[in-house]
Amino acid sequence: MPRTKYQKKLKNLPVEIDECQSLIRDFQKQGKARIQKFEDDSKMEIKALDSYIKMIISSMPVEFLELTLNDILNMETCDKENSDSTNMNNEVLPAATVSITTHKLRKTGSDDGYDTEPGTSKTRIIRRS
Repeated sequence: MPRTKYQKKLKNLPVEIDECQSLIRDFQKQGKARIQKFEDDSKMEIKALDSYIKMIISSMPVEFLELTLNDILNMETCDKENSDSTNMNNEVLPAATVSITTHKLRKTGSDDGYDTEPGTSKTRIIRRS
């Protein structure tokens, strides 16, 4: 039986390790680049949101800006109480609908009275009262 040659495998082993290490380094670089891109994008979104909020606040009247949280909460509870009472008074019932099925006949060359012919169709009429 011939001997197995382990020496060739040992010589090729450092090359494979170098390739693996370079792949790992490339993966880490790509990961860092993507993480940096996500961080930059999120910072840009935060800045855009911040500037939008500042623009909205600058267009508000000064009286609104001087309100405290307690004042705003009191206004909301008063609005809810008022809206509940006005909703009960202004409640309008929807109109009743009645559906009636009728047959609409069209004149055809040979009508034998069956609904299977293309000249007859069912239509639905909805009447509101």
